[in-house]
Amino acid sequence: MKNRLYKCLNTNLKSLFRLLFIFSFITLTIYNAYCIKGNVMDNYGKIIPYATVKYIDQSNNANVYVGKTDALGNYSIDAPLINYQDGTKGFILFDIYPNPTTNGIVIPLNLINSGYLLVYIYNTYGERVNTIYEGNYSSGLYQLIWDGRTNVHQRVAPGIYFVQIIFNGRTECRKVVLMENNGNVVTPIPINNFLNILESYKIKYTVTITCDSLIDQFYLPNYDIMKSDSSNFVVQKHVPIPYKVIGNYIAVYNVDSNSYKKIFLKGINIADGVPGTYPGDLSVDAPTYRWWLDSIGNIGFNCIRAYTLHRPQFYDEILRYNNLHLDNPLYLMQGIWLDEDTITNLHANFYKYSDGFDSDVKEVIDCVHGKKVIAPRPGKAYGDYTTDVSRWVIGYIEGREIYGAEILANDSINSSHFTYVGSSNNIVLPSGTPSECWMAERLDHLVGYERTTYHNERPVSFSSWPTLDPLDHKIPGYTDISQNDIVSVDLNKLVMKNAPAGFFLTYHVYPYYPFFISGTGAYQQYSDSIGPFPYMKYIEKLKNYYTNYPTFIAEYGVPASWGNAKSAYAGLNDGQLDETQQGNMEVRMLKSIYSEGCLGGCLFEWIDEFFKNKWIIEPTSCSIDRRILWHNVVNPEQTFGMLKFVEDPPTYTNWQDFIPPSTSVNTRISKVQTAYDNEFFYTKVYFDFFSNNDTMYVGYDTYNPSVGESAFPIYQGIVNMNNEAEFLLKITKDSANLYVTRAYDTYWDIHHGDSNRVYHSISTTNDPWKIVRWKTDQMDTSISYPGRLRSCKYTDNPTSINAVVHYNDHVEIRIPWHILNFTDPSNREVLNCVTCKGNDLVRPHSPPISQLDNSGLPKETAYTDGIALNILYANQTTYSYIETGRYLWAPWGLDQYTGVYTPPTPLKVEMKKNAQIFKNLFQYNLFNPY
Repeated sequence: MKNRLYKCLNTNLKSLFRLLFIFSFITLTIYNAYCIKGNVMDNYGKIIPYATVKYIDQSNNANVYVGKTDALGNYSIDAPLINYQDGTKGFILFDIYPNPTTNGIVIPLNLINSGYLLVYIYNTYGERVNTIYEGNYSSGLYQLIWDGRTNVHQRVAPGIYFVQIIFNGRTECRKVVLMENNGNVVTPIPINNFLNILESYKIKYTVTITCDSLIDQFYLPNYDIMKSDSSNFVVQKHVPIPYKVIGNYIAVYNVDSNSYKKIFLKGINIADGVPGTYPGDLSVDAPTYRWWLDSIGNIGFNCIRAYTLHRPQFYDEILRYNNLHLDNPLYLMQGIWLDEDTITNLHANFYKYSDGFDSDVKEVIDCVHGKKVIAPRPGKAYGDYTTDVSRWVIGYIEGREIYGAEILANDSINSSHFTYVGSSNNIVLPSGTPSECWMAERLDHLVGYERTTYHNERPVSFSSWPTLDPLDHKIPGYTDISQNDIVSVDLNKLVMKNAPAGFFLTYHVYPYYPFFISGTGAYQQYSDSIGPFPYMKYIEKLKNYYTNYPTFIAEYGVPASWGNAKSAYAGLNDGQLDETQQGNMEVRMLKSIYSEGCLGGCLFEWIDEFFKNKWIIEPTSCSIDRRILWHNVVNPEQTFGMLKFVEDPPTYTNWQDFIPPSTSVNTRISKVQTAYDNEFFYTKVYFDFFSNNDTMYVGYDTYNPSVGESAFPIYQGIVNMNNEAEFLLKITKDSANLYVTRAYDTYWDIHHGDSNRVYHSISTTNDPWKIVRWKTDQMDTSISYPGRLRSCKYTDNPTSINAVVHYNDHVEIRIPWHILNFTDPSNREVLNCVTCKGNDLVRPHSPPISQLDNSGLPKETAYTDGIALNILYANQTTYSYIETGRYLWAPWGLDQYTGVYTPPTPLKVEMKKNAQIFKNLFQYNLFNPY
């Protein structure tokens, strides 16, 4: 029989040798004398030598444990972990785990005193099947293991068993269910993780640190030991306010000059929704964070913004980076997220979430100070937060973009709240709306908690956006007030009565939304050095309104997408921009933010994220469980990043089974090749030459060869397509336009039909082709045309959104999956809404019901049997025509066993062209506050 106990700090040798003699071997886990190790430094990273560190038991102030830092600021102290409140109990038996089990159990117990320990396993017949231990034991915390075997090492049968503990005359028994017995040995929870289980038993300490060089004694109450080697502390040796609001900016304290220096924040928003994952998966590892931070710093940014708490490795890497770049650190603007689902479930009653949100605030502050252990939990960050990065946290931003309807609902429910004066008297709101009072109270609690717990504070803010700004946005002849101007939140009325680090306004501002930013006539008359730029006028007006506090534009940017979701004045659109256009426009925005006197701007965002959706593509897009498996480059929301995830250039295969429909057709086409990846369907068409008068038509039969349009638009009656097509690409020397059949046209979207659009392919002949187009605003008549594709010669350096590239002997074509009405190319699904009835459209729900859906609702997609092409190559005097067989690709997705995302070919990361544009801008160091 092999029995095991796991050890943390020391070993009871006498008991160990006794058990070795009887059976095999035992390892012990003892927490009686717990060796606490750590270091002490000041808030500027300098070690504090020869400081006295005291741990005072809050349940008994007579229990004081003292140590002293050495010349390198390190200390060690022996102190107990468990609170022995009742010595008569003799021991504490914690929950046995796992239970039920298939491979043994772990028996965690704490022996309060030394004594004689007996641990037995019994079956339901009262027979003892195993003697885990008999003998003397010293006090301490142990984890004992039973591996599901008898004393003679035979497996026991599945069933119910009982664990009996006898110690110093006291007995306790627990039931265990052994579902099966696979003979494996269970692995105990690591000691540091096991501390979470002991939360109610752990000693709470008050930690004090004193030293001649310190201005004030360091005092930290309610501290519990998380890990034996990482009880580190940062003391405020110089000033308790490392960052503070001065004028229009946040200023950084300089220890050498004993003064504050204003800085302009050149920030970028960082999230972790990498391909194949959701944000809640928190799947970014330390090496990836390391490379990201190195790259962000190399471009020239000086600030990163985290919307919510990240995993511990994120903060570890921030500390690593900044310790290597003390002269040019990356400051952290830490967010505390306001959960949308929670607010929805509370019917937008923010006050019911006050305690919960304050708890979230405390958690984030504890984590950035390196004083928190969070057990694994779904969808939220967890782990051992033992790295103190508070030195680099330049501010906190609470909240998110709150909808106007949420504000109206909260104000209606809580109409009696019109002022806020907190007990801590940090932040006061003399008069305001209920929502403004709630925000003031949350900020007040944030400031108060960090000050009283960590003797530190920094600037704070609450996130907002133009839909809630206090400006007047009436536009003559325009009636869109849906969510854009129905209510306002004005935190300019806050009084920082006892919060010297200060407050700043936070706004997310884009040039295309809401409509009034680009649609207001006075804004349209405003120009920068390049041309009309209403965005700059809006920033000026916003900044001029907020005279009490500085303004931080915490989100700005435009997407490098093939599709445009919002049309705006002067081309400041929500998409249909290449990476160079993206970078140039974003630089214009940052220059405007700086020139109008804001404290900084934070680019949205660092990476492209596959999981995101957009209202304009949602009606014909797959659900989120499949969206993470492919990159919809048409979707603006997925293409804001500076870092993109791409596959290697595609490997083309010859389309062997293409033939002319008859031998009488003159064939100038010599070869057709195809390929695919997680973004595009690719085609190469080889020919003898392409003259100025030539036109190429490529018909795409995306599914079901018996439905679709059978005639080319110009050569009707001359050439009919045997592969009836849903889409037709027309290519000339200098243009490329994609058309769709009238029945399969999704304009304006699948929520609003007409009698000619049924959202599934039908068989037609000589029916009009429609260029692929989107209606880009629900409240006006603006239209964008994703079907107007870019084309160029190979010598012209194709942009990121070029669809057609001309070579001397062939043309390369790539079409994004979405504008071919593929709802999920990774599962080979296309839109096929047979329940849709044009103007009488009735749908089960949106997005489309997938073939993978088990709800029983009518399916709105179909599996494709492959793509077939019809290619007509013609001029005024002659033409060539060929047809291909069907090309069917291999599906891709997540490995059901490992959870690893496997795209068609491995993904690699690439910087977009906007990264170099920003790097060129930052190298001149133009952003210096005056």
